Amino acid sequence: MSRDNGIYILKTLDSYQTIDSKKTIIDGSGRIAAYRVAHVSAIDNFSQLEYEENLTDLHEYMKDNWGQSTVYYTIEDALICASKIYDSVKYLEYGINKIDGSHYDFFYTEDRKYNTWEVRILKEENELTNKLSKLDDFISNNPNFLNLPQKERYLLRRQFQFMSKYADILQKRIDLF
Repeated sequence: MSRDNGIYILKTLDSYQTIDSKKTIIDGSGRIAAYRVAHVSAIDNFSQLEYEENLTDLHEYMKDNWGQSTVYYTIEDALICASKIYDSVKYLEYGINKIDGSHYDFFYTEDRKYNTWEVRILKEENELTNKLSKLDDFISNNPNFLNLPQKERYLLRRQFQFMSKYADILQKRIDLF
């Protein structure tokens, strides 16, 4: 009895990242790898729509199948989720598979257009968050931090505190849009 189903990890390159309900526009290429996991049947429809270059229906298909999925920003997190779904499904014909949709932005039809100043704030907040993450990692995990003079360690911790407050203010401004 064929159910033509499997657990599929869809990789796309999205124009913004959402963490804890917070949207962040990405710098540089403007795209970030995003992974969505779903139990999908009739997956050959994806390939057919892609082959026909029917992007409108392909995006609808992606939203129908992966639109309610949690978005992961590492393949490792997506695989953990896929394993949990796998364990809960009685029969899978195709197991766990990956679909490389990295030439697609999952939100390409997003209606919301940001003003120039909003984009600047989103980018600034994203850059600051990335710097905060690196500084936190250095302070928390890098053994070289402990080799620094006490005054330098103190100043780096203070810098982290002020950067965190600044990031909070930017997030409050973003929440107003």
